[in-house]
Amino acid sequence: MSIKFGRGRKAKARLSEIENRVSIDSENNNLASRMKFNFSYFDQDQANGPGQNFEDWSEKQKNDFYQKLIEFSQKSIEEWKRDGNLKIYGNFPKPDKTDFKEPQHTPFEAQWGRFRLGGKLRLAGFVLDGERDNTLQEGSRFRFCSNTFYVVFLDENHVFYKSKQR
Repeated sequence: MSIKFGRGRKAKARLSEIENRVSIDSENNNLASRMKFNFSYFDQDQANGPGQNFEDWSEKQKNDFYQKLIEFSQKSIEEWKRDGNLKIYGNFPKPDKTDFKEPQHTPFEAQWGRFRLGGKLRLAGFVLDGERDNTLQEGSRFRFCSNTFYVVFLDENHVFYKSKQR
């Protein structure tokens, strides 16, 4: 898509402003591949145990979390899965593997997983299957994106998916 600026003084000034800026159409721009976080499914009902609310976290935990969001947003979900920072389990963990209960307000098609934030701290939630990517959701007329992580729980104690002690 091209941008039209006209020929006048204002057009030349605007062109001068943007000539050294990056474009989303540039070969080396990866905007479309960067993952997104969505908090619309955050479960307030389990935030007082086993999960937490943000106000339960220390300032350091919150600051570390914000830095991780910035870091995680620079790559795609597929890259984070390969790096091991994002683990997708598929179905919600069985009761003997989690202290959480599957929220009824989350879609049954959710592919559950977690982001490792550091130490025992985890961000638990879900992604959509890649087959849904860019397909139209009839009710909303918007397209699904499999490069979005839907945050459901803050997991300070690593109890969303309990692993065996080593």
